[in-house]
Amino acid sequence: MRPSPMYLVPLLFLGVLFSTTVNGAAVPDGRVVGGEAASVSELPWQVSLRRNLGQHFCGGSLISTTKVLTAAHCVDSYDATDVHVVTGSLSLAEGGEYHAVSKIVYHENYLDGSVYSWQYDVAILTLANPAEISETQAPIAVSTTIIPGDTPAVASGWGIFLYPSYALPTALQRFNLTVLSNSDCQNYHTLTIYDSHICAMSEYGQGVCSGDSGGPLVVDGEVVGIASWVMPCGIGYPDVYTRVASYADWIEENTADDEGYPNILDKPLSGLSVCKELRSRYITRHQPHDTKTSRRTAVIMGVQLPFFLLVLVAGVSTSAIHDPETRIVGGAEAVLSEFPWQVSLRRLLGRHFCGGALISTTKVLTAAHCVDSRTADEVNVVTGTISLARGGQYHGVTHIVYHENYVEGSEYSWRYDIAILTLATEATVSETQYPVNIGTTQIAGNTSAITSGWGRTVYPGVALPTILQKFNLTVLSNEDCQDYHTLTIYDDHICAMSEYGQGVCSGDSGGALVVDGAVVGITSWVRPCGIGYPDVYTRVSSYADWIEAHINDA
Repeated sequence: MRPSPMYLVPLLFLGVLFSTTVNGAAVPDGRVVGGEAASVSELPWQVSLRRNLGQHFCGGSLISTTKVLTAAHCVDSYDATDVHVVTGSLSLAEGGEYHAVSKIVYHENYLDGSVYSWQYDVAILTLANPAEISETQAPIAVSTTIIPGDTPAVASGWGIFLYPSYALPTALQRFNLTVLSNSDCQNYHTLTIYDSHICAMSEYGQGVCSGDSGGPLVVDGEVVGIASWVMPCGIGYPDVYTRVASYADWIEENTADDEGYPNILDKPLSGLSVCKELRSRYITRHQPHDTKTSRRTAVIMGVQLPFFLLVLVAGVSTSAIHDPETRIVGGAEAVLSEFPWQVSLRRLLGRHFCGGALISTTKVLTAAHCVDSRTADEVNVVTGTISLARGGQYHGVTHIVYHENYVEGSEYSWRYDIAILTLATEATVSETQYPVNIGTTQIAGNTSAITSGWGRTVYPGVALPTILQKFNLTVLSNEDCQDYHTLTIYDDHICAMSEYGQGVCSGDSGGALVVDGAVVGITSWVRPCGIGYPDVYTRVSSYADWIEAHINDA
């Protein structure tokens, strides 16, 4: 399931999302997962990207007096007027220079999402006023060479320092790690590692996490990587960065207008000479100003973990990795005809990516986040089987409709997460496939329920089971559910949970929560996976009128 404690972005792809607001939870003694506090002047290029109320949401690197290098996924949904940058401070609570942003440019080929492995995840921000060079703030050189495996490196940021948890540290954190070859990195990850990625890892218990996105991976005083996505967090998997050298030409092209340093790549710099060289260039070009650079101390109004950053990838497998003895996290194998409404949504090459429920012979109920980025001709549906490997009827899809108010993101708690697919051919009613009833009544807390799906069976892990998995659980009142979660639980959500070690996970999205033979919930989002927190579903009865209006669509 797709990156609050740690909220899985819709179980669809796999990123884990940090959507939570930490109400001023600055923890002075905390660390980047497994890191340590940085010292003054140690990382003068490190910047903090802030929302307009002063909330930190991403990191970045000062690469000239007016340019900041960061990740595209940090800023692709923002206007320049929505972002400020703080330079020259180790603290989220005080100090540094506060800069407005006059321009944001991110790579024209960037497409958000795990299906693309977050390629082209690079962006440049232009500061409205130059950063004054000093011991505590100075640009870093941009790497133009490919870094081999086994090279020592350093990462830094203000991201979550314990996983799972909510708290951001006040003090900038840093840790040492080692670059991996891309081939070694690929052995850990199921998403494709491209040449334009660079991977690095440290010991178990150390790694970047939510809030570190966009920050630098540094080798010998040069930025070689931009924090992009991880398997959360510090659990012995390589963190994945955008390889800066792969975008050297793009960076040069988009920094050519920099008055403080017209061409940051016109003279390669390395090591500790970077700051001195850039400082001398800046002083030569800019004699003292007649007016002082506008600046003010940043005041944190409440540190908010980014809603979409660092995209934390929970190691998705998009193909059916057959392991008949494993289970939906903590579940058990279903038997034929036990869940005749259960369907598998497939990509065109037959790869399972979501579940759904047959609600008529031609209609499938699923989650909006499963299909909002797809056209009907990109999806097929398999009905009437409990196996991802064989059996059942294969259907094309002629029409997809998802709720008109659906907006993806933890900020909205994935409300209106409901969709209906129209099959090109009717599902033949039989013992192994027939529709489920639509739940139209409110389900009270402490009601027994059951769910099913082909989602990941172990967390962390990558395997999807061959055989449909199921488990029993209990509906919670929304008030009880809210006690567990920091995202808002709305009336149109329904929550359910079981014992520790049982829960839905990636690949279960869109599947049915069933009470007394009626679908009452659509699997939407979770805190991954099976760790004693309620799973959150779209409450079907809240959308009974919407379903009725669309069930007769052609």
